Amino acid sequence: MDKTVPPGRVKGTLTPPCSKSYAQRALAAALLSEEVSVLRNIEFCDDTRSALQCIETLGARVRRVDPTSLSIEGGLSPKGCVLNVGESGLSTRLFTPVASLCPTPVTIEGRGSLLRRPMQMMFEPLRRLGVRVRDNGGFLPIEVCGPIQGGEAEVDGSVSSQFITGLLLALPLARRDTSLHVRGAVSTPYLDMTLDTAARFGIEISQRDYEEFYIPGRQRYRSTYFSIEGDWSAAAMLLVAGATAGEVTVRNVSMLSKQADTAICTALVRAGAAVINEEDSVTALHRPLRAFEFDATNCPDLFPALAALAVLLLVAMHIVMRYACRRGRALGTNIDAVLANSSFRHYKDFIIKAQAWLAQQPVEEGFVTSFDGLRLRGRFLPCENARGTLLLFHGWRSYPELDFGVAMEFYRSQGLNLLFVDERAQGESEGKFITFGVRERRDVHTWAHWCAERLGKNAPLLL
Repeated sequence: MDKTVPPGRVKGTLTPPCSKSYAQRALAAALLSEEVSVLRNIEFCDDTRSALQCIETLGARVRRVDPTSLSIEGGLSPKGCVLNVGESGLSTRLFTPVASLCPTPVTIEGRGSLLRRPMQMMFEPLRRLGVRVRDNGGFLPIEVCGPIQGGEAEVDGSVSSQFITGLLLALPLARRDTSLHVRGAVSTPYLDMTLDTAARFGIEISQRDYEEFYIPGRQRYRSTYFSIEGDWSAAAMLLVAGATAGEVTVRNVSMLSKQADTAICTALVRAGAAVINEEDSVTALHRPLRAFEFDATNCPDLFPALAALAVLLLVAMHIVMRYACRRGRALGTNIDAVLANSSFRHYKDFIIKAQAWLAQQPVEEGFVTSFDGLRLRGRFLPCENARGTLLLFHGWRSYPELDFGVAMEFYRSQGLNLLFVDERAQGESEGKFITFGVRERRDVHTWAHWCAERLGKNAPLLL
């Protein structure tokens, strides 16, 4: 059935669901307290149910006070030896360190796509902290046996902050003080949420620039009364509706929240909307809107709301993410590190073979200048009597050898020249930002002109 919805005005007051990120952290902290804590405004999505099942398995006694409130008597005293985290990545990486407080083996298992997600970033830090780990080749199910001792460990934070969250909540109960050294922490607002949750339960943790965390051992989680705030990712969509078509008030949210997606208020103000912040609510009102540029590095979950805003503005809008990786040509010497947490790691041998093949080919280096003055690098592999030229543009946080390496020899065997490009702000191309196609689409035109000048205007190009 086709249905046309005409433009209209919106006005109202709404309450978004609670933040499941805060809910899962609060459930873990309530488990680690040996007293009774009360969590209010909690909603039972699949991920929250998984976390609730985990804390009950590990010894928490949970009583539902009303439809959105729980009374939790904490204390680690496992009732079973298997934690089922469902399909929740946060519960997996959060409760693995928590389960490592137990002196008996605990198996963490999941289902669905979670079984294909790599977990090896947890193993070496846990072992350094005194935990015995059976790692199952880097995938669930895994087994840990503590108690975690504390000490000093280095953690890779470039993939996810979730495992760091688990360590920060578990290590205050370790026998020794702990110094965590974190490399390349991403999603730092989520670490702020973890520190905020721990502080509400009386835990002290100090940190420096998200690179070093100091966690005193032998602390005690105290009981608390914790009202879970609304989810800013959900609130963002509602506020965009108000900013573009009327007036919307969202309850149980605060712009003082640690959640990264409070940044939607900054985006709306830059777009020309009015935003009113009150003690327990935020209101967005429509005003004449304009194009704007916004850095979504630390709030990638806002992208759908920002994209909706861009469509409704019917003007060009730049949404950018800071990205300054310089992988260069280190694939051959550092391929294990590059692929460690990548879904490509199963193709490691093929990628090494493809790189060796590529190194023997007559690759020519070329450069162009983008419309906004950046020097962009590409490499051209000619084919004798070519039927056309294939332009290869890699994805975010990647590079040509990884995305296309295993297919380059095949493409060339089909009689194609190959042009593989380092996207702006990546590889050896200049730039500070990626823009998810806003500016990159014009870079494609620039490279097409480069090919036309080299090969002739009638030479076929394939994308």
